[in-house]
Amino acid sequence: MDPFLKLWIGGDFHVMASEVGRIALFGFWANGVAYVPFAQIEARGHARRAAVVHLLELPFYLISLFVLMRAFGLAGAAGAFALRCAADAVVFNTICLGRFAAWREPLVLGGLLLMALLCADIFPTFGWAWFLSFGAMLAIVCAGCWMFAPSELSAVVRHNMSRMNPALRLP
Repeated sequence: MDPFLKLWIGGDFHVMASEVGRIALFGFWANGVAYVPFAQIEARGHARRAAVVHLLELPFYLISLFVLMRAFGLAGAAGAFALRCAADAVVFNTICLGRFAAWREPLVLGGLLLMALLCADIFPTFGWAWFLSFGAMLAIVCAGCWMFAPSELSAVVRHNMSRMNPALRLP
């Protein structure tokens, strides 16, 4: 976020804007995770449930927005947005799948996203540690996607890989 904003905006403004951008990026990611179960709930004809969830969230969002903005300014506003979107992801996944463990995958991937944001802050951009942490997180994400993939999809991938090269046998 920081190198892009430095190139685009320039000056010293990019430092503050990149912090707000990283927090908002997490909120947009959480909103993307919440969108699938939200759409599924509405497609099942339960739009009222989604509306009730948003109405129940509204007072908490407004309070957190007020408190966080007073304490942290624009970063606080982005934090309130990210918290609301994360709550949407948890609530809608739980409603849609009907169990509390329904959001373990988004939680694991959200943890990886937070690790990526922390590594982006800690390590110098495009340094050896940055590339090493990027590669490790990419490997973890690929392994997680393979673990969380539906069994039908993994069976198709295994079958196609064995047809291309019989020596490749994926677990």
